Amino acid sequence: MDIWIKTDKENVDWNEVADILDESQLSHYDPATEEKIFKNSYAVAFICDGDKIVGCGRALSDGVCQAAIYNVALRPAYQGNGLGRAIIESLLEQVKGCNVILYTHPQTLAMYEKFGFRRQKTGFAIFAGDEEQQKWLEETGFLLPDGYRFGDNEYERRPKE
Repeated sequence: MDIWIKTDKENVDWNEVADILDESQLSHYDPATEEKIFKNSYAVAFICDGDKIVGCGRALSDGVCQAAIYNVALRPAYQGNGLGRAIIESLLEQVKGCNVILYTHPQTLAMYEKFGFRRQKTGFAIFAGDEEQQKWLEETGFLLPDGYRFGDNEYERRPKE
């Protein structure tokens, strides 16, 4: 294996990126759309094995104080070797000094805790999609049930309006 990290957006095989994200169930866009998504991102990291992309991730940022990490994925054959960690470390280095947020699959929460990420109680999200997709997000643990309250402060004890 000839593993290296690419942090620019030139000469990227967007077919590979789209395939990795589709295989990881993170995105189902065509290669041209993935190209637009990644090229519009502030930071990118691609794990390469020789001339083949085997992992990717990206971050949105203002470059000063706020950033968000998205689409971190690695082909299964390359998992468990610290390469996912390398993607995250590369993205964090590119947005150094910024507050960084992300949302992830409930199965990968522990991994992000190892990087110092902490779970939030005040985060909110609006996801595009139909009622079935919203239900899936709730059932898999991406979203708390509608109207959910933690109940540990004045706001949380109020019923949803």
